[in-house]
Amino acid sequence: MKKILFIAMLASIFSFCKKETVSTQSTVMVYGMTQCSDPWQDEDYFKDKAAALKAYLTKQGITVLELSIVEETGFIFCQACTCPSGFIATVKVDDKDIAAMEKLKFTKK
Repeated sequence: MKKILFIAMLASIFSFCKKETVSTQSTVMVYGMTQCSDPWQDEDYFKDKAAALKAYLTKQGITVLELSIVEETGFIFCQACTCPSGFIATVKVDDKDIAAMEKLKFTKK
C-alpha cells in the first residue's frame, strides 16, 4: 500500500514538473500609417502611437509578439486624412493572425 501511495505521489510531482514546449511560428508584418484614417487612431494615439496600435490589435484578438513604429526620413506627404504619415509600423504576430493583419492592410515583410 505504501509503494502505491509513493508511486502516485511521484507521478503527481513529475506531472507538475513536466515542461511544456510551445512552438510558435511568427511573421513580421508592416504597415505605412496614414495621417488620420487608421482605425486605432483614438485620443491616445498622438501620445503613444505604439501603445494605441498594440491596444487596438489586442482588442481585435491578435497576439502581438513585438511592435515598433519608426518615422521614415525624407518623406513627402500630403495633409489629407488618407495620405501616408511617414510612420511605418512593424509588428511580429503569431502566424494564426496573418489573415486578420492582412484585413487591416498590413503586409508580410
